[in-house]
Amino acid sequence: GVEAQANVILSERSASPSLIYQYIIGAAYLAIGLFVFLRRGTAAKAYHFYVLCLASFILSTFHYTGKLNNFDKVVYWGNVVAGLFVPAIFLHFTLAFPEPRRWMRGARTAVVYLPAALLLTLYVGFSSGAVRIGMSLLEVRWLLDRLWLPLLAVTYLAGAAVLAVEHR
Repeated sequence: GVEAQANVILSERSASPSLIYQYIIGAAYLAIGLFVFLRRGTAAKAYHFYVLCLASFILSTFHYTGKLNNFDKVVYWGNVVAGLFVPAIFLHFTLAFPEPRRWMRGARTAVVYLPAALLLTLYVGFSSGAVRIGMSLLEVRWLLDRLWLPLLAVTYLAGAAVLAVEHR
């Protein structure tokens, strides 16, 4: 029941250093990918490398504001799709460069992308309301993000293992 004087100052929130770092990394991905694609666009796997760099750029720089207008939804879903598929694209690139493995042909390539596609199906299913469980959407989002992190780590580590074996 005590009145207090408060000065309210409305201003734009400044970007945190970690967010600025992410933007710099994203810009570097895009610059490297464009450089390789424009310089050596006809080289084997240049397009694949460009797609990897472009998806990494999207993962690093696309951050939705929470307004969830149409543009914000595109940014959100771009970030979700990139987050799910960048590790799979990386693993596929390590398995296909410089020459594809014998067993990595045709439909077998889809095995690399299958876990990300299944998780994306869950994201879309829950967000569209086609799949329902007794949890709030916020809790479902938290759970899906907790499933995504091990997928990201395992897939990147598998790509690193392929590179280590090839380097030997």
